[in-house]
Amino acid sequence: MKEEILIFSNFNDIFDLLIREEQEAIEVYNSMARRSESLDSRKTFEQFARNKMAHVVELKQRRSEYPGGPFDNPLQVTAPRVTRRAEGLKRMSYHDIMFFAIEEERKSERLYQSIARQMRDQQVHHLFELFGREEKKHRLRLEKILHFGE
Repeated sequence: MKEEILIFSNFNDIFDLLIREEQEAIEVYNSMARRSESLDSRKTFEQFARNKMAHVVELKQRRSEYPGGPFDNPLQVTAPRVTRRAEGLKRMSYHDIMFFAIEEERKSERLYQSIARQMRDQQVHHLFELFGREEKKHRLRLEKILHFGE
């Protein structure tokens, strides 16, 4: 997986990126839920979408609690490079969407962990660690569905 350096000059930059990422994941999971052949898989993907919606709400709330001014030193984070976006979901097969979602969860997991490691603010640090663990759970669940079927 190719990586890139992201530079954040303030909390708004971080929260805005993470909110966009979570909103895109909602699209992915809603698409997967619509395409699911089994009720269990549909419910799983709908729950993933609800979890992502809760992340968006939490991130927006936290963003409002932090100043928008610049950091003393910009935060540099190594993150997986985005290779394709969710716009192509309508043309993807269910199997391709599963692979896409797994990679998105892996990317989000690593991004949250990388930001958390560099956060001095303990509340934000713990929030991003928590979200990183949740992304890992989602990824592992998707891998299980992919490998063992719906």
